[in-house]
Amino acid sequence: GALSDPTINGDLNAASVGLQTESLGSLSGQLLFSPTEIRFENALLTANNGGTIKLNYAAPRAETATSGTLTARFERINVEEALKAANVSIKENLVAGELFGEAQLTGLPAAPQGSVNVNLQNGKIAGQLAELATANVAD
Repeated sequence: GALSDPTINGDLNAASVGLQTESLGSLSGQLLFSPTEIRFENALLTANNGGTIKLNYAAPRAETATSGTLTARFERINVEEALKAANVSIKENLVAGELFGEAQLTGLPAAPQGSVNVNLQNGKIAGQLAELATANVAD
């Protein structure tokens, strides 16, 4: 593409990535950033605790577009670290444990729809043991 709006295509390998002020872990995948679309395929975030998020994302850059998709599978993601990274403020020790699940979204970026299934395993909610807690969100 033009120098003012280039196309970038290649393998991304970052030893350390963060969001807000939180370190998330390492990130790798195949990235395409063009004047018309963004793709991040075979992406792998390896969290600081060894958990993983595997994802594929493809969407037009136009804010009104609805043809983008996201699929993600996550395992052993520390719920407290995930909430901090998402800038969600919660009472200390309200929830603890590891998240497992998957997300499948379409209609990105303008009209997201789809489903997210999340399981909290080996956790605590308000100080009470929660061997398994499940949340499902669908359009």
